[in-house]
Amino acid sequence: GNKLTQAEINWLKQKGREDIITLAKIASLKSQVESGHPLNSAEIDWLTQNGREDIISLAIDTYAARLKSKAKSGHSFNDAEIDWLTQNGRESIIIAQLKSKAESGKTLTLAEIEWLKQNGREDIITLAQMANLKYLVESGRLLSKAQIDWLKQKGREDLVSIAIDTYAARLKSKAKSGNSLTDAEIDLLTQNGRKKKEK
Repeated sequence: GNKLTQAEINWLKQKGREDIITLAKIASLKSQVESGHPLNSAEIDWLTQNGREDIISLAIDTYAARLKSKAKSGHSFNDAEIDWLTQNGRESIIIAQLKSKAESGKTLTLAEIEWLKQNGREDIITLAQMANLKYLVESGRLLSKAQIDWLKQKGREDLVSIAIDTYAARLKSKAKSGNSLTDAEIDLLTQNGRKKKEK
């Protein structure tokens, strides 16, 4: 597994022993792969030319396992890692990582949302939106009319009800303190059957 020095390589070339140079390079690249370091494109090309697709396959499996471990520890992938996983047919690792992120209520980046759309996984985008709105509702934050309408479309009347009750309680407090309600606030309460709570 030790690399040959340049002097050793030159000596072997002089003696016509390129076979030993090749064996040493293969051993060095295999050791690199086993220690978890990815191969660059030149190394992959060299291994392909020398019929060592087994080392390329090992490199892909090893690096994919490393990225899978990274995802399980809650870290996001950078663009280069996403590209690598996609090019090497490991989209399932990206999907699992983004699904876990969505379920935990963390916001997806625009790049992640775009990748999910391109790969037909709008279900994970919906999951992320749902988790985010659920968090907002449970933490007592007010939802916009658009957010409430979206929850209704997705059949989450339970969250809509909590959101409207929270909103109605705040508006009731606002009205009791002598502040007038806006037409939009009254409309929202009326449309959601909470007009009485505001009085």
